[in-house]
Amino acid sequence: MSDSQVVFGSHRVALRALGARARYLAFDVSDAMATERALSDLGTGDVCIHGAGLEDSRLLADKDPETFDRVFAAKVHGTMNLLEAFANPPQAMVVFTSVAGRFGNAGQVDYAAANDAVSRLMASLTHRGLTRGL
Repeated sequence: MSDSQVVFGSHRVALRALGARARYLAFDVSDAMATERALSDLGTGDVCIHGAGLEDSRLLADKDPETFDRVFAAKVHGTMNLLEAFANPPQAMVVFTSVAGRFGNAGQVDYAAANDAVSRLMASLTHRGLTRGL
């Protein structure tokens, strides 16, 4: 798939024909410097879609602090790093979260906390008019 097409179900939509450009970038969003390098040539964007996340299900008693931090950082630090790396906030920021953030899930205290934090951050950004968080 080229950078000018996105798949929605079984349909390909040519974004370029609509005057849009889409770029898929893969990097460690929990690393502020890697995020800055990856976005340095973009300047600004209309929409940023953040789908990074880690899941490492284990009971809290069996989970070491490094694992908790790594799972939490992919979502929360990743979102913050993306927002800070753009010259101007995107018009919309789309993040992938989970019902685990609302209801919890056995062995996923870190994942649930990260999803809840990102959901609340998106609500706050939207409420303050900085970007539309989805």
